Amino acid sequence: MPKTKKELLQELLDLEDEKVVDVVETLDEKPKKPTLSSDDVPSEENSVQQTKPKREKTQKQMEAFEKAKAIRDANYAKRKEERERIAREEKEKLEEKLVKKAIAVKKKQIKKQAILEELSDDETEAPPKTTQAPKKKETKEISQPTPAPVPAPSYPVLRFF
Repeated sequence: MPKTKKELLQELLDLEDEKVVDVVETLDEKPKKPTLSSDDVPSEENSVQQTKPKREKTQKQMEAFEKAKAIRDANYAKRKEERERIAREEKEKLEEKLVKKAIAVKKKQIKKQAILEELSDDETEAPPKTTQAPKKKETKEISQPTPAPVPAPSYPVLRFF
């Protein structure tokens, strides 16, 4: 029969010549969870000191960063110039469109003015015409043919109610 844990511990303690009762009592008790004392609590000062310092960049890394930054700035300038060019072209197209529309409106005004002047010259020479209401057209009444009477059927008609 295998020995229990208590028996084994007692045997061990007998060999070491210690008090068996103390050891057995400590084993029967549940182990306590360790608690943090005020000294063990990390403070803000300790946490700042415990953080790792940043690793220094190598010369190659700094050169690569500067090169990438220069390329980024050049691309930004190109995109900005492209946006400005497109905006300028759209503005020019709009102005051209407006000028064409203004010219067309002005031409229409000149034509209307010329027609009005021509009419005013004609009115001074000829007596003014009186406007008459248009004559109504006579409408012919179309006689619709009357439908022929439906002959009565020769067979008897059955009606169900």
